[in-house]
Parts: sequence; structure tokens; C-alpha cells
Amino acid sequence: MASKGYHIVGQEAEPDTAKPSYLYFIDATRSRVVCGERVRRVLPGKALAASLICNFVLFTILCKLWTSEHHRSTRLERDTPKPIIESTPYSGHNITEVRQLWEDISIDAGMVALSDAYVADHGLPPAQRYPWDHSKGLYFLNGYHNLHCLRAVHISLMEFAHGEPQSRRFQHVLHCTESLRQDILCNADDTPRYTTADLVPESGVGQIRQCRDWSRLESWAEKHNACYHFINQTATGFPNVLRYTFCPSDSADTNEVKRVMGGVNLYDLL
Repeated sequence: MASKGYHIVGQEAEPDTAKPSYLYFIDATRSRVVCGERVRRVLPGKALAASLICNFVLFTILCKLWTSEHHRSTRLERDTPKPIIESTPYSGHNITEVRQLWEDISIDAGMVALSDAYVADHGLPPAQRYPWDHSKGLYFLNGYHNLHCLRAVHISLMEFAHGEPQSRRFQHVLHCTESLRQDILCNADDTPRYTTADLVPESGVGQIRQCRDWSRLESWAEKHNACYHFINQTATGFPNVLRYTFCPSDSADTNEVKRVMGGVNLYDLL
């Protein structure tokens, strides 16, 4: 039977009369280290090795905990105070203006092209290739996906309220409501919203909460621009690659787009 060794970390053996110490238990038969076993017998000769191993294990765990508390791509923190606002132009009384504001919401910046090296460093799943540089994949930032979905739901509700034909497929609207539901549960926002004693109670109006800075997300997204413009949003069978042809003037991909697309005036597609 293989022997099992018990090794204390960072101190010499204590007399048998001493209180039990927390030791690191090294099981040679299973090639694992278990922290926190209470034992009395000590072999101080290998204490340093056990300490190094367990410190490495703890460091790895702490790194995982740290990345779980920070956005893995942008490192955005909840350090931007914002009030909860009851009424905004997006919920005003002028329905024509409200509808236009929601229609004008753009999610273009949320489509980003990330290098394979970046993807590997951040543990992201592989994605479809960026048309103009196959060393990059296409990713849609979750915040922009949420905006896209909320916009689609709002447009659908307005069309229903005004007796207009639905421009969005019913299954797409259902997908969006389910996606938003999952995201709410994922974020588990624990802000305690104060309540009022009004006949129709309100909660949280004007209350300050800590948010992530959306402008910083936009700035990060612009650095990974995918030349995306969400044209012909409800068209069936529209070539998706054409939505990736609207590069900023300073984009490194402009020449490749021109070479592939030839003399096509892309803005005729709008």
C-alpha cells in the first residue's frame, strides 16, 4: 500500500500535547492536495514543498474568483452613480417622438471583431470568421444584444397598440423576452429600492445606484470595430456579409472591403 504523508505549512513540528494544527494533506496515491485536514503528526522536511503547492492552488482559486467579479473583456466596474429616473423621453407622452427614439437606437457598435489570440487569452468560444481578416472572430456584446432585444419588444408593442402589421417575427420577440429574463437573473441586481406610501406606491424614483459606464463600453467596442451596420433589419434572405462593409474611415479593413466589393456603392443598400 502506498504511504500517505502529512505535512505542515510554514512551521516546525509541535509537541503531541499541542492543539491540532491545520495541515496540508498530500495523497501520493491520487496526486492531489487537500487543504484544511486536521492532523497531529508532522513531517517538517517537506513543509516548504507542501506550502508552495497549496499556495499555487489558492492563487489559482483567487484568480478565478477575481475574474468572476470583473467583466473579462472590458474590466468595467460598478463605479458610476446614476439615479433611477421615472420618466424619460423614451417613455414620454408624445408617442410619435417616443417611437422615433426607440427606432433610432443603434446596436452597430456592439458587433466586434476579436483576434484569435484575444479569444484564447479570455477563454471565449470560437466564433464565425470576420470577413476581412480571418484571424478574427465576430462577437456581439451582451449589453448591445439586450438593447437590440428591448428595442424589438418595444417596436412590437407599439405596432400592436396601433393596429399595425408586426414587423418582427413572433418567435424573435419571444426569444428576446426570454433572453432579457435570463440576463436579469444572471445580474441578480440587489439594489434595495425604497418605497412610497402613495395610493399607487412607487419605488426607487431618484435613488442613486452604482452602474457600469456605458460610454467606456462604447469606447472599448470602437477599438474592435467590425464595420457593422444593421441595415435591412427585417429583410428575409438578405446577405449578412453586406452588413459588415461599413468601415470607419480610419479602419485597417477599408481597403480589403473595397477590393472584395469592387465598385458597389454600399450606401445604396440603406
